[in-house]
Amino acid sequence: LDYPQLIKQIVDYFLAMDDVALVLVPHVFPEDELAVESDPIACRAVYDCLTKEQQENVILPEKEPNQRQIKYLIGKCDFFMGSRMHSCIAAISQCVPAVGLAYSKKFYGVFDSVDGNQYVLDMREQSFEKILQMITLFFNKYNIERKRLEVTIPNVCFTVSRSEEHTSELQLHSF
Repeated sequence: LDYPQLIKQIVDYFLAMDDVALVLVPHVFPEDELAVESDPIACRAVYDCLTKEQQENVILPEKEPNQRQIKYLIGKCDFFMGSRMHSCIAAISQCVPAVGLAYSKKFYGVFDSVDGNQYVLDMREQSFEKILQMITLFFNKYNIERKRLEVTIPNVCFTVSRSEEHTSELQLHSF
């Protein structure tokens, strides 16, 4: 899959809408600024390819945000798409409907924990056209997904909390 071309198509799709602002959220900050895995460089490259009119509807953090600022940005979104699993976790945990643009099978476990495997678009297996089609479908029903997450996430948190309590009790009684 031509990832840069996919991102360009996705960005163009959303920026063609009148009432959409796009936030480019860098999530990985390697120490070597020229590293291949540098999200700030990737976000800047996407931004620089846009027309001036498109750039007016795009938010790109100028300085490196810390983890709280990143989670805050993600939490303010109505809809989120990420190719970093932990950014998707940040979205889902705040009841922000998310699509995982997956490059590994790990995404399925995360999304499965909230009954959301259909929101994993595996770039290793799905076609360019299918991914764009699914993004359009998911975006058009993000309000429904948000309501589902608002029920699901508290239940997941309760289950995790109970599991942690049980684990703590076991540790107290172990020899």
